[in-house]
Amino acid sequence: MRALIAIACLGVTGCDMIPAPADTDQDIDMSGAITMLPGIYEVTGDMAIIDIPGLDADAKEAMRRRTSAPSRGCIDKDDLDNAEETFFRGPFNDCAYERMRMKEGKISGLMRCANGDSRSELAISGTYHSAGYQMTIDMRTQGPSGRMQWTQRAKRVAACR
Repeated sequence: MRALIAIACLGVTGCDMIPAPADTDQDIDMSGAITMLPGIYEVTGDMAIIDIPGLDADAKEAMRRRTSAPSRGCIDKDDLDNAEETFFRGPFNDCAYERMRMKEGKISGLMRCANGDSRSELAISGTYHSAGYQMTIDMRTQGPSGRMQWTQRAKRVAACR
């Protein structure tokens, strides 16, 4: 399920491995808002709640493993320029933000998805700085009903080419 709110992983070929900026580094634009740096980000997560009727223990454990497995993807300037509209949507075109805000180091949003008779609502909250973010996603579904909640963390590990 991490893919639902994952950074779009672009083909990564040839990276300049540079140290990630310290967590305290912040780039401030003229409005005082914190901006993220383009680069390769490593994403990990923790699944806190999986409450889906009929899902067996093995499937739940597989979801937990997938969520915690690190992945890497390049976030470029274009991705960051449109972050409030597209950054956490991932590859799913059946989702639309009811609201999304990334400002002054805080992330807050509500996304709704529809796929046939299934409906999902994802509440997103977290923080970001120039070299990463941490957010919690609380997803509730109807048709069938269920709930999942996970935390996702990303840190900048290199520059993209």
